[in-house]
Amino acid sequence: RKDGGRILRTAMAQALITRDAIAEGMAVLDALSRDYPHDVQVALARARALVSQERYAEAEGPLQHALRLNPGDPEATKAL
Repeated sequence: RKDGGRILRTAMAQALITRDAIAEGMAVLDALSRDYPHDVQVALARARALVSQERYAEAEGPLQHALRLNPGDPEATKAL
């Protein structure tokens, strides 16, 4: 429960994006990025959402951020 807020909000954002509610899902991810600026999973979720919309150039920023937070992260490295 203590960590559920971040996890549940990330899952909700991903579900919204999957349902083509892109603006709503991105708004949740933007808020998560502000609330948890040092969370690798939040950065990766934002990058995945941007990639799913073929916004590759915009996804580079969150991926680079994830790598700064966790150098050598395999998911961020592969996606980048």
